[in-house]
Amino acid sequence: MFATVITGVVTGAVLVDRVRDRFFDEFARRTVIAQRTVAAHDLKASDFTPDSDRLKSKDFDRMMRQTVIGIDEDIKLIKIWRNDGTVLYSSDHSIIDDKNELNRDLKRALAGQVVFEPSPEENQVEVYSPIEFDGQIVGAFETYFPLDVATATIRETVLTIAVLLGGGLAFLWVGLSWMVKGAAATIDAQNSRLRRANARQSEAIIELQDSHLGTIRALAATVEARDHYTNGHAMRVTLLAHVLSQEYGLDPEELRRLQRAAALHDIGKIGTPDGVLLKPGRLSNSEWQSIKKHPDIGAGIVAATPYLQDTATVIRHHHERFDGQGYPERLAGEDIPIAARILAIIDAFDAMTSDRPYRRAFAIDEAVNRIIKGSGSQFDPRAAAAFVELYQRKPELLAKVIGDYDSPDPSNLEQLFASNL
Repeated sequence: MFATVITGVVTGAVLVDRVRDRFFDEFARRTVIAQRTVAAHDLKASDFTPDSDRLKSKDFDRMMRQTVIGIDEDIKLIKIWRNDGTVLYSSDHSIIDDKNELNRDLKRALAGQVVFEPSPEENQVEVYSPIEFDGQIVGAFETYFPLDVATATIRETVLTIAVLLGGGLAFLWVGLSWMVKGAAATIDAQNSRLRRANARQSEAIIELQDSHLGTIRALAATVEARDHYTNGHAMRVTLLAHVLSQEYGLDPEELRRLQRAAALHDIGKIGTPDGVLLKPGRLSNSEWQSIKKHPDIGAGIVAATPYLQDTATVIRHHHERFDGQGYPERLAGEDIPIAARILAIIDAFDAMTSDRPYRRAFAIDEAVNRIIKGSGSQFDPRAAAAFVELYQRKPELLAKVIGDYDSPDPSNLEQLFASNL
């Protein structure tokens, strides 16, 4: 009941304001009509020059009283102003030629606005409108209407609104009360069904998450099983991605996308022949082109799984360079997804600090220095700076990740993703 009363009071107040504004707008409309009537009969731009006194003539006054005041009987007074504050015409002859300081409303009219100002003390509404010739405002039209005409009409309208609104709200309250009582049993039954449905949905979500984790773990293991030199690479990159993304300040959703991509970024190497993937020496040009296909292949594999589609873009672009010289699309700068820019640094760091068929692992310091040198060319400067700062503050963390995950336990990966994906 209280809410219904409040609604009625607020609605009534809004309607009253609308009615009042509508009446004042009507006064403004009538003023503009009066002005256009005058202009259509005999108003000229030359009438507003300092040496013109035509608007003081009896003929002009007769025209005003016949065509304007005589037609709209509510008009109490009319003035025509020049933009220097001189009254060129008034239906009250005593103030013609008066020169006054421009008030606020007159200034607004001379700036091109139609202004109305109620004046309860003098029981009138003053309306100002600009007079314009050839795009130039030369003066203003001022019209006075009696306020009591509007007040009486507004009062009657407000009373009608109050009666109709009060009756309508009373009827509404009775109807709503009946509906609420009748619907209570139905709502209780629906709530019970919803609780049961939510419980089943929660169980289904848990099962789906378990399935997701299993899929990710199986895909990551498939990649590393082919190449013992990269054993643990996906795990190490995933852990470093988690730490660096927090250093960088990624939002939670971008962090999850980066972690998925880190675990699966090399899945496309399934399509790379063993003779190329495991070759101990320098690759030929055709072999190098075969290797460069793995981001696209991996993105295609991942995109086929609905819950990993947002990860496909990161995988496709994790070998792009900040200077635009990477692959597969030669993206540059901010066009490269931020998760892919971070992943590029972590992937490069782990590759440099791991033994490969064609070289021994670099020391951590050497790998960090190479990342510093590549900042702005190969790597995103901001991501590179975050990585270097992480190393300077927690050098033991990088050493621990590299040392502890040469032979990763799959349960570690499951635990990581269970808490972060």
